[in-house]
Amino acid sequence: MLMMSNIEIGQVVEFKSDMLSCPAMGIVEKLYDNSCIVSVKEFHPEDDNKIHELISRIVVRYRDIQVQSSEVAVVA
Repeated sequence: MLMMSNIEIGQVVEFKSDMLSCPAMGIVEKLYDNSCIVSVKEFHPEDDNKIHELISRIVVRYRDIQVQSSEVAVVA
């Protein structure tokens, strides 16, 4: 299980969510105790309407996240 200490704001992550039909990728924006807010950047076309409804942000449990890179993206 992935712990909060392994995730940083600005990190690129792949995640799954019950709200989406397929895994997606995004950038971590805010950390909470058991989850974080991810700004969705890449997703399956089937999830386009849902991502639009969510305004491209989603709360994701840490256990549903895989870190794609240890590098942190520059968040403006």
